[in-house]
Formats: sequence, structure tokens, C-alpha cells
Amino acid sequence: MNAPTPKPSGDDLESRVTVLEKKVDVQHHEFVSLKQYIDNSVAQSELRVRNEIQAAEQRLTIHIINRNDFTQKRQEEQFRWLFGMLIVIFLSNSAMIVTFISLLMKR
Repeated sequence: MNAPTPKPSGDDLESRVTVLEKKVDVQHHEFVSLKQYIDNSVAQSELRVRNEIQAAEQRLTIHIINRNDFTQKRQEEQFRWLFGMLIVIFLSNSAMIVTFISLLMKR
């Protein structure tokens, strides 16, 4: 029932080994090429992410500067308004004092 399998000759084994070595060599070269492609893709992605982060930092810096400028202008406006109110209060009090003194003098 079980027929004996013929054993391959030495030359046949050597040719099989040579074919397998060539296949392994081709796969190795494909792997090296694929690894280089992956490395380049990763490097490009890292560069793109770094550029996006830098652009976001610049936008944030500009936003902060604009916000600080707005706050400073608002504070200056509030100071001018407060100073103007103090002058109005001072002048109205001075006018009231002068009026009061002139009324006292007329008596």
C-alpha cells in the first residue's frame, strides 16, 4: 500500500536550495525597499506634523498678542473715561463751592 517515495538526488536538492536562496534574496530586497519606503513615509509624516504644530503655535501667539492689544486698549479707554468723570466731578464740586461762597458773600 505505501509505496516507497524516491529520494531526490543531490543535484536536485542543490537546485531546490538554490531556488529557495534566490527567493529569500528577492524577498529580502523587497523588504529592504519596503522598509525604506515606510521610513520615508514616517519621516514625511513627522515633518508634516511638526509644521502643523509650528503653524498652530504661530496662530496662537498672534491670537494672544491681538487679545493683549485689545485688553490694553480697553484699559486705556476705561482710564480715560474714569479720568474724565473725575474732572467733571471736580469741576462740578468747584462750581458748587464757588456758588456757595458767592452766596455767603452776598449776605
